[in-house]
Amino acid sequence: MASAPTSPPAHSGVRLRLCLMMFLQIFIWGAWFELGFDYIPSLKFAGWQNAMIFGAFNIGALVALFFSTQFADRKFAAEKFLGISHVIGGLAILGLFFLQVPVGTNVGEVTSVRIDGKGPLPGSGVGELPDKRRVLVENAIDSDADDKTAMTPEQQARLGTYVAATPEEREQKKLGEGLGKATTFWAVFEKQWKEYDAATEQERKDKKLKDPRFLSTFLVKESKPTELIGNAKAPLAPFLPFFLLMLLHCVFYVPTVSITNSIAFANLKDPARQFGPVRVWGTIGWIVASWPFIFILVNWAKVPTIGDVGFVDWLGTALGTSKEGAEASAAQRYIFLVAGIASFVLAAVSPMLPHTPPKPASGTDSLATIKAAKLLKHPFVAVLFVVTFIDAAVHQSFFYWTASFLKNDVHIPANWVPPVMKIGQIAEILTMLVLGYVLKSLGWRTTMIFGVLGHAARFAVFAFYPEPWAAVTVNVLHGICYAFFFATVYIFVDEFFPKDVRSSAQGLFNVLILGIGPFVANLICGQLGVIYKVGDKLNYTAIFQYSMGAALVAAILLAIFFHPPKIMKEPVIDKPEEMAPPVA
Repeated sequence: MASAPTSPPAHSGVRLRLCLMMFLQIFIWGAWFELGFDYIPSLKFAGWQNAMIFGAFNIGALVALFFSTQFADRKFAAEKFLGISHVIGGLAILGLFFLQVPVGTNVGEVTSVRIDGKGPLPGSGVGELPDKRRVLVENAIDSDADDKTAMTPEQQARLGTYVAATPEEREQKKLGEGLGKATTFWAVFEKQWKEYDAATEQERKDKKLKDPRFLSTFLVKESKPTELIGNAKAPLAPFLPFFLLMLLHCVFYVPTVSITNSIAFANLKDPARQFGPVRVWGTIGWIVASWPFIFILVNWAKVPTIGDVGFVDWLGTALGTSKEGAEASAAQRYIFLVAGIASFVLAAVSPMLPHTPPKPASGTDSLATIKAAKLLKHPFVAVLFVVTFIDAAVHQSFFYWTASFLKNDVHIPANWVPPVMKIGQIAEILTMLVLGYVLKSLGWRTTMIFGVLGHAARFAVFAFYPEPWAAVTVNVLHGICYAFFFATVYIFVDEFFPKDVRSSAQGLFNVLILGIGPFVANLICGQLGVIYKVGDKLNYTAIFQYSMGAALVAAILLAIFFHPPKIMKEPVIDKPEEMAPPVA
């Protein structure tokens, strides 16, 4: 029976290859994951379809738990399994790059127009292309059964009251009930446009007036010399191939996260000391993965030549000018191209990794998961299990909303959204360095509470103070959210659970962290996006209060009900980054 090498190589060449492996492994994930939550909804899939596509990663997590630990680790050399997985996963995610319909103004193509007025139907809008062709966009905004083309005098009076009221009064007094989503939207739109159009530039600044016109991306139905007609709700890619390719990628990718850890542990002489510096290259890969999109998402058509303005002004203009609408969507799909190329590179590197034979099977493996699950009978373990589920869902909601929030509400240029979100991973590296000290000083419960409250604080800023500087800076809290809760849970399980079931116990918690928690969050966030959509915009203030409230509930549960045994020793953690679970 094959066994692991007894004296694994530890020379610098091996460590360099392991660092490159970790860098590429997490680079692939970081290349598409964050921007994917902005790009995939832009393809106009139904809410449940978005949830299924995003849930493919969570299905992959379940496969990783059962397939990689019970089959792959026992049957294949790790480096061979890694290479084959990344060839298949790379082909799958590369296929997603080609599924979006092309950009253009011919029938069956996708384009965008700035909507400057109401169309003939309640949900339709009109605008004008640069070539002066008029555009009618069906379903430019949501409408409902209460929208009517003709209104009674009483309804007209109620509509006037609605328009004159503040947003808070409209919500509190429910002034829009029975008037229709589209009817109330267009009434407010017309008022805001008249005020904006009549004001001078200085008045717009002084009164903080915003241009109510909005960009609508649509599939062209009819193309005439003087007019285009399109549908803003028509899907821009076929759902079934998209879902199946995403599922195929995730089923082969997610297990490789643990496989790369296995390769590193098996080929380092002193994993406790050496794994941390290798593992950190994965976080660096996640951060670096956003760099190509600083340039891919630039609207180069609006950037002057260097000879006209000089290098400094040219660079400033380029980095601050991002694509919009259909052009932005077409550029965002490059997340899959970048991830696919990185997958092929890692597949090519895999044969050069140290040989890591299959692990011998243990007769107790089949019972370990059951033994681990039985420990949920202890109240403090059950509480931690529930809180982990809640916090995993809250953590996922950050990725679900933040890219579109920063772009559309905070007005961060699209090409800078990924680097802004990566601030959290930079903070994570620094926070992990002090986690051991914090755990010794504050203990399990207080450390975890701070981690959960980090989520609550971040969403509170997003909801109630979405100023650019605050919305960007608060992402530093990601390090606290990640290290003080997720990594601490991982360490706690390693300390508390019996040695023969620790691996299975970690797997159970990873099912929550990577599987069930995020999957439920995708479903809930999808519904919130429907409930709190007003015209073409989302009410992020209301949406983020759900995540904030859930985090507060989790913190309260920990504070009141989480009481681990006092006899447990405090952990000695010299390199805490090696204990971190595989979450972003």
